[in-house]
Amino acid sequence: MTATTGSPRNKRLQRSELAVPATSPRFFEKAVQSAADVIFLDLEDAVADRMKDGARAQAIDAINNLDWGNKSIAVRVNGLDTPWALKDIVDVARMCPRLDMILLPKAGSAFDVQFAAHLLTLVEREEKRDKQIGIEVLIETSLGVANAEEIAASSPRLEAMIFGVGDYTVDMRTFDTVFGSPSQRYSMLTSPNGDGVRETHWNDQWHFAMARIANACRANGVRAIDGPFADFGDTDGYIASAQRAAALGFEGKWAIHPSQVDLANTVFTPTQTQKDWAARTLKVLDEAAERGDGRWVTKACWSIWPTPSWQDPFRVGWITLPRPPQSVDTSLLWQSSLKHRIPRCTACAYWILQPFWLLHSAEPSWPTSGRRSSRSNSPTEVIRCAALAHLQWTTTLLCGSARHATNAASRSICAPNEARPFF
Repeated sequence: MTATTGSPRNKRLQRSELAVPATSPRFFEKAVQSAADVIFLDLEDAVADRMKDGARAQAIDAINNLDWGNKSIAVRVNGLDTPWALKDIVDVARMCPRLDMILLPKAGSAFDVQFAAHLLTLVEREEKRDKQIGIEVLIETSLGVANAEEIAASSPRLEAMIFGVGDYTVDMRTFDTVFGSPSQRYSMLTSPNGDGVRETHWNDQWHFAMARIANACRANGVRAIDGPFADFGDTDGYIASAQRAAALGFEGKWAIHPSQVDLANTVFTPTQTQKDWAARTLKVLDEAAERGDGRWVTKACWSIWPTPSWQDPFRVGWITLPRPPQSVDTSLLWQSSLKHRIPRCTACAYWILQPFWLLHSAEPSWPTSGRRSSRSNSPTEVIRCAALAHLQWTTTLLCGSARHATNAASRSICAPNEARPFF
């Protein structure tokens, strides 16, 4: 585990973010009554050029005079390449003490975020404002995706990065007509089966962009939020889109219609099953710690908690394991892995099989000296974070180099409810 860590960012619940045009006051009260975690008043795409100044005034009035409760309030300003951006940022920040975040569209570089952050700093000094205004950005251009890591690390004010699939679709010139929906053109035909029939295998054309954004966010402590799903009449399609985002590590999703808010909240809220699992796991952790035991077995899954003094540790997900002693016949372990279909990587099978050596040995003797593990968080903290982040509890194998990852990454030793003989 690296000793390099990012600076902590402001935390807020952002399972759902409801878009509200600033030129539509009739929608303001509906937004107040909604279950959305975040609401943004839109001065950009939803507002015609001739109405920009009026929309800004209406947004300021709504933020100051409506009771938004515990919701987070943001304003999507116009892009930095427009004549309205400066007044949008400065006026809203200066005149709205209730404002939580500025939503900056079409962020293409770290400088875009840093420029907006400096403007906010000057306004806060001028107004002697105690509450710092956060920034969330839309990554919706090819330049933004290309600079995702740079943007994510750009400013401590940056709280969230949102994948703007609509403008990204336009910038990539894919000619899709419904933003957020899969494209039938991005598919492959399987080889003919015994009857000569070929099936169509649909792919996700936005996987690269979303995965890059999610990884950049996690590396810098920023929330990854998925953007709009335009067909608000397609409930199943929205849920599938949100679940895909959650599987990639996103924390929430936009809602362009109030009917999508509850769907997003459901997808990005831990289920009762996950909560029950967390409670059971915490109990097992507490019991193991009380016994002074660094390992435990639950439902045929072998788990090891890292102690701070193991020598030559490898990482297996959140699990750290020492090398088996030279006396262990690894060829027998390899044969056993073939017999029981244990996940393995041909380049480093010795490492992947360590959990089975530990289980097979009577009572491993942990070294009392050596390199100190940098992960000092308690088991309780880490496991709770896992549950809240919607991570399934599996003993996941991650190889130590990128060329091994395709063979071993994201595979489980055994399913949570599957009792499998080890040897």
